Amino acid sequence: MNNNDDRRRYFRIKDKVHMDITYIPPEDLNSAVDEWQNQSQSASLLSEVEVLNRDMQVMMTEIQHQHPVIYKIFEIQGKKIDIISRAIALKGQDEEPEIHTVDISAVGLKFERPQIFGHGNMLEITLVLRPSFISFTVIARVLKSQVTDSGSFSTAVDFLHIRPQDQEALIKHVVNKQYINLQGQRQARHLDD
Repeated sequence: MNNNDDRRRYFRIKDKVHMDITYIPPEDLNSAVDEWQNQSQSASLLSEVEVLNRDMQVMMTEIQHQHPVIYKIFEIQGKKIDIISRAIALKGQDEEPEIHTVDISAVGLKFERPQIFGHGNMLEITLVLRPSFISFTVIARVLKSQVTDSGSFSTAVDFLHIRPQDQEALIKHVVNKQYINLQGQRQARHLDD
């Protein structure tokens, strides 16, 4: 299976994310990958927390009906964890990062920026998903970068280095967003009838 076939296996959605991109010069690639591998695991821990939260949703629905007080306690604890997650995701940033509209899947990303990146360029991309504020960093390779009608550049990248737990959290995020989009379309059709 080639990379193109692999990319086609995953849902791709349009989404709004916080994003920070750093170009990696070819001579710095090995050290950038080493640094990426040795980074603080806090961002990945947030991804794992989000995966656990989504797994817990089924049980929470059952608890809500049988034990409403216990459910409320868990709900409040969840909100506390969300607040802490946001603080960790945005830690060290003087201001909240700019929001970008992207096409995203579990294996790649397409975005618009004012600068062009060359085919094969390597980028370190830090993404913060919304509304969960799950943050993770990937090393990506530029597949193409083309000028748009607005004069900016549409750039498609392939994730070369992504932690398995971050990819799993991203897959769940994309599937959840896809579900919400389909639900909205269904409701719009019913309103039109």
